[in-house]
Amino acid sequence: MAHDFNNILAAILAAGELLRDYQLPGEAGEVLEELIKAATQGKELVGQLLTLARPKEALEDRMADLDQAVSEVVDVVEELVGEKVELIHRPADGALPVGIGPAA
Repeated sequence: MAHDFNNILAAILAAGELLRDYQLPGEAGEVLEELIKAATQGKELVGQLLTLARPKEALEDRMADLDQAVSEVVDVVEELVGEKVELIHRPADGALPVGIGPAA
């Protein structure tokens, strides 16, 4: 089902990218950009869901930089919380290694 949803999002993104070439004026262009952004976020979310759905043996234990992972999602979280909430992200001075994986 996730793959089917991903295919739908891919079609929406493709249509949005084609429409972007027409440089729609004013509010129509803004709405199109929001549609493209939402579809892109949806595809990323489906990718994360597919990763979680994989059998545990398909995942390997590994080390990751926690601060880098947080930095990668700050923009998405800012979009989710909206303008009324101020999100402050202060990156660490160095790497923050953490173990991840099924046994971590």
